[in-house]
Amino acid sequence: MLWVGRMLKLKRVDVLVKACLSAKLRDKVELHLYGHGPEENRLRRLAKDASHIYFHDFVPVEAVRGLMQQHDVYVFSSDGGDGWGAVVSEALEEGMHVIGTIEAGATATILSKDLLYK
Repeated sequence: MLWVGRMLKLKRVDVLVKACLSAKLRDKVELHLYGHGPEENRLRRLAKDASHIYFHDFVPVEAVRGLMQQHDVYVFSSDGGDGWGAVVSEALEEGMHVIGTIEAGATATILSKDLLYK
């Protein structure tokens, strides 16, 4: 799974990390997080013992689509406070499976209800 962005509270990356730490997903997924931000240290502490959660440096916008081509699932975890979420359309254009929150504009509008979470 892939997540790319600025690690801010409204992006709700902590929910994504916690889900990947759960017994249900722990042995089934790898999570790759690209970016930095004020929440990064807290996220790293949450995932400190997880061998399947990877933190990567910031990548420029023009490199994001290349990353999308290397992963299967994009997760849009935002609470909707940062606007539409154009990255959802980009991920779909790159052939990714996308899941996201019911609060965000792009995911709530574009994705079917079975691909949304609260």
